[in-house]
Amino acid sequence: MEPEDSLNEVLVKFSKYELNCSNATIRAIIHFSDYYWSSSNELAQDMLITDDIDRLNCFIKRLLIDVKLFSPQNLCDLSNRLITLIGKESEIIPGARTTLRWCTNKNLKLALLSNKNGEVGETLQKNKIADFFSAIVFAHELGVWKPNPYIFYHCISEMNIDKSNCLVVGDSLYSDYYGGLLSGIKTILIDKFRIYKCLGIRTLGNIQELGMFLEEHDMI
Repeated sequence: MEPEDSLNEVLVKFSKYELNCSNATIRAIIHFSDYYWSSSNELAQDMLITDDIDRLNCFIKRLLIDVKLFSPQNLCDLSNRLITLIGKESEIIPGARTTLRWCTNKNLKLALLSNKNGEVGETLQKNKIADFFSAIVFAHELGVWKPNPYIFYHCISEMNIDKSNCLVVGDSLYSDYYGGLLSGIKTILIDKFRIYKCLGIRTLGNIQELGMFLEEHDMI
């Protein structure tokens, strides 16, 4: 069992460009990154950032770390390594396989749209779920990240369907929910802890509720 690193330890390791650290530290960095990108008050400022380095710069500033600590080359390398580590740490959420199978049995076309890099493909293959998807789109291959509408439109084009027949399902308020809204697509947020219910947005407690939601709203 690895010891959990404190917030200060994580920030020190991050600012010193030390990503050869424990998996607990990597998970903590990923957690802070998710918190940043789901922060609604950053939407107007950052929603159209389309470059990994710019995203990392914003993230570092949000953590109150001096960006000048990083040389351009180190910043680029750190961005690549962090994205790779995030991909390798990815796991499918509980109930995902059951829900994917249910959707497939209902003849629903599925797509995966990820801001993480191709390492997520390893997770898909490891868990044997890649074949459920008609399209798999990674943001780094397009040079555009959610919530930029372009990546959603690209995915729709890949599937050859109309956006009026689409539903975005995701667990990030910033990347997924706002991305869907900006793209003019019906959207639902997986909100495990119901922390966004107060915003009056459409949410589910977990992915396993999706089938019932689609049936109740005559969406299949």
